[in-house]
Amino acid sequence: MTASPRVALVLSTFNALPHLRLAIEGIMRQSYRELRLIVQDGGSTDGTVEYLRGLDCGFPIDVDSRRDSGVAQAYARAIARATEPYVMTVAADEVLAPDAVQVLLDRHLEIGDAVVVYGSMDIVDRDRAVIQHFQPQAFDFRQIMECVTVPPMSTCMFNRAAIGVDFRFDETLTTCPDYEFWLRIGGRFDAGRFVVMTNTIAEALGDRTSMSFRPEAHVQFAKDKSFALRRFLAARIEDSAARLGAETRALRGIHCWAAEMMLSLGGVTPAVYDMLRAALLLGPPDARLAALLSRSLELEIWSRDPLQPYPEPASPPTIREPTRTIVAFDLGSGYVGADWGSTVRVSDGVEIAGGPSPWSYAWQLPLDVPDTEGVLWLRVGYRVLAGSPAMSLMIGQSIYDETVFAPAATPDLLHFRIFRGIGDITLLVRNSSEPGGAVLIERVELVTRAEAPKPGFFGRLFRAAGSPA
Repeated sequence: MTASPRVALVLSTFNALPHLRLAIEGIMRQSYRELRLIVQDGGSTDGTVEYLRGLDCGFPIDVDSRRDSGVAQAYARAIARATEPYVMTVAADEVLAPDAVQVLLDRHLEIGDAVVVYGSMDIVDRDRAVIQHFQPQAFDFRQIMECVTVPPMSTCMFNRAAIGVDFRFDETLTTCPDYEFWLRIGGRFDAGRFVVMTNTIAEALGDRTSMSFRPEAHVQFAKDKSFALRRFLAARIEDSAARLGAETRALRGIHCWAAEMMLSLGGVTPAVYDMLRAALLLGPPDARLAALLSRSLELEIWSRDPLQPYPEPASPPTIREPTRTIVAFDLGSGYVGADWGSTVRVSDGVEIAGGPSPWSYAWQLPLDVPDTEGVLWLRVGYRVLAGSPAMSLMIGQSIYDETVFAPAATPDLLHFRIFRGIGDITLLVRNSSEPGGAVLIERVELVTRAEAPKPGFFGRLFRAAGSPA
């Protein structure tokens, strides 16, 4: 093999020209120039093909444009055209770092027999500001099978010759061809041949441009991953009991992963309940599922009987909506633990500054919830003074519905849904991952929506007569 082998960059796109331009610019800025760009276009009508065929970037560009059934078929077609010894997959809404190809190739040439080398990724907003840094962990086949972690495809460089006939995507899938791909090669090669680096290889746009950031898309993702998993295990494990155990663990992981993603992207929805119900019906909750259910008090209560109907969604009252205050809690009854390291000052409200440790408790307010009718909400009026403090409900030793704040210039309201008969409830303020946050709590009250006033005798008379109310 020559010292400068050619690397194929495989890209799938469909009517994504504004983002595609940024991806192409990232490819054209690569310090390593022995490249071939293989583009599979799904029949775009936004000028994509004309743009690509008009490029002059100093290396070959191979464009094929025809309708496909989705991302799996698109990448399958593109990968099948790659003949180079090393191949990278690139997404139309992701931008490679200028030294991405050189860094990954150098590591491949240094090791020699690596199946894949991959690095980290930045998630960015529309202004290209970093909102999350994703550093993948060392390759763990079981964790990948159970959707605990997965290498990001756009930071991977594959050794096509080493992988051989398994270097392909299954175009019969609608989505998630990468999961099926990782199952095949992860079950075939030793973990040591999957090499992870800390270098940032690419940045990805973290919005609905990508299917990964659409909550509703994860329903199909879970279906495709479940299908691929069952097929893989059926072909790999003959013993039915062993296969059932592995399948149960992995299916629970797939449903937990989908629920986690949908919760973070869109909150509690019927689709989230569907995923959690499917996971719960596979057997007693494992630690991951239990932690997921504990993120929402509503979910935890429902999970005690997952065959019951989903609870009706109850939105908190708005600022303009009339509410009735059940009780206003005495902020002076809050307390601080001796070893929490936090400070509290009571004046016009309670000013709380967290201690020096991440996630350490700062202040607690016991809540005596009376037995009353109606849907109850805990309304907290607050102002963030510094850092990123967190606020949640505590029931026993469990934390629910935690919110981490950013500094705000104006006062704001936070609502917690309160359920009766679940035990002692405490409002908890603590540090987030960043210690030293500070918040001013101006009021804490239990409220319910106010009933609309009933019309008096003359009002009813006028309405019966068809007069304006």
